[in-house]
Amino acid sequence: MVRAKESVHLAFPFNVAGGVVRLDLGWAAVRPDADQIAGSCRDFFCIQNSADISGPGGGLTWVSLDAPLVEVGALTDETPGQKNLRAWKTEVGPSTTLYSYALNNYWHTNYKADQEGPVLLRYALRLHGAYDPVSAAKFGMERARPLIAAAPGPGRPAVRPPFGFESTDVLVSSLRPSADGRGWIVRLYHPSPGPGEARLAAAGIYRSDPDGTKGAKLAGPLRLAPFEILTLKIER
Repeated sequence: MVRAKESVHLAFPFNVAGGVVRLDLGWAAVRPDADQIAGSCRDFFCIQNSADISGPGGGLTWVSLDAPLVEVGALTDETPGQKNLRAWKTEVGPSTTLYSYALNNYWHTNYKADQEGPVLLRYALRLHGAYDPVSAAKFGMERARPLIAAAPGPGRPAVRPPFGFESTDVLVSSLRPSADGRGWIVRLYHPSPGPGEARLAAAGIYRSDPDGTKGAKLAGPLRLAPFEILTLKIER
């Protein structure tokens, strides 16, 4: 239990020749500097699940399951500068080193100023060839929300999927029962700059809003625009 200034960073100095860093910030893969507007924070980033570093010869996808803050290239320096204020980065610069920014007591709002006891920090790593935004997003989702398998009890039927789904470039990012109990609310995410297509097999497929309001009925393959998010209502 320490009240003096301190922080915990774990370094991942990856050696990826010509590597480009892409950060999963929720619904987009963002390249530091290149995809940021002026004035954006460059000291650290809050990733949804993963970061990918890819070069001409291949790369890797890195997942941080417990510590969402990531620094690229260098540690964040909280040392006060002129007028007792810290200086914020204006650019990240090229680097293939990631720092997991696990803990700090620099910030004096919303939580206790000291932290003690065991801390669990989990990371996952997947090596790959050419950069594939779909595979990177899928790997992050799979590690953050792993499949839970459970055997049915004696005499109970096996659990069956609520509907059929087939796609090579569209992901199911969420699935929940509809409020009326008559089906499912499904959110599809296409994490690629190219066109996407998904095929669903169900009794009725309708466009929906996040609240489950049924819209127009859909048929045939569903075609998604680059980085599109599509919410559907699937009837039983």
